Amino acid sequence: MRFSTSLAIVALLGLGNLPPSARGAPTGLSERRLPLDALHDLVSRVDIVIPHEDPDPVIEPEPRPAPPPPPPPAAKGPGVVTAPKDVPAPILKIYPPKDVPNPFEVGRYDYAKSVRSTPDPNWGTVTDVSTPNYEGGHLPVDVIAINTDKNSIGIMEAWNKDDAPADTTKKLALADIEMNLFTQAGKTPQDLSLIHVDNVKNTDTRNAITSVYKMNNKPTLNAADITVRASAATGSTELNGFNTLLGTPFGIGADKVRQQFSVGKSITSFKVSNHKDASGNNVAGQFDMDITFA
Repeated sequence: MRFSTSLAIVALLGLGNLPPSARGAPTGLSERRLPLDALHDLVSRVDIVIPHEDPDPVIEPEPRPAPPPPPPPAAKGPGVVTAPKDVPAPILKIYPPKDVPNPFEVGRYDYAKSVRSTPDPNWGTVTDVSTPNYEGGHLPVDVIAINTDKNSIGIMEAWNKDDAPADTTKKLALADIEMNLFTQAGKTPQDLSLIHVDNVKNTDTRNAITSVYKMNNKPTLNAADITVRASAATGSTELNGFNTLLGTPFGIGADKVRQQFSVGKSITSFKVSNHKDASGNNVAGQFDMDITFA
């Protein structure tokens, strides 16, 4: 708020002409009035300080309070497990049924077989299958064991991905070769109960097995066997593990065998375990996988 000097002078002049009682002076003081020029001279010698107030003040906004810091991440101490994401069931290819081929038919295919004299103590009669289209025929493309008591097929070696004949009509899949050997041992496709994959070497399958151990909070070294079933509850760790293994090359291959040769059964479970040496000791970083049909 602003006051002009002339207004202040008028106020003093008016005050000077008031009687002493009106100006707060004690009664009895002289009521002599000051001449006008004396009052004007008095005002000119007095510095009147009137508070100045800006008619358009700038109001500074109050600073916003800083947001609170985010809470620290929860500690992952012993026993604290993060819930895994659900693993959906893999979308499997549909195969029409067909007859079991004979890979060793002379003139039709290029495969040869050699039965080992010593059977595997767990997985039965062992056959080496070779072809000139893999390592020149010097190494087996497949090593298959058949146990007629267990109604099982043992896949001891399988390198069919690297079997690349110039004439692709001469190439057969692992499913064809293993089922031929199974039926040549006197079994029917409907007898099949188990496919055993020995010392898994396929990278995708090994990674999937490692994932299943992690899902179950189990170490991969000297780990206990883990069995995962198709009948497990939806969203459970067990069903996640089953779906993980079903989506591997060996899981897909087992489903191909089931469909193409009318096994008439479903894949009901996978069991993973540490591979064992000849003395029965676990071998670090090596795994076996059993696929059960029922």
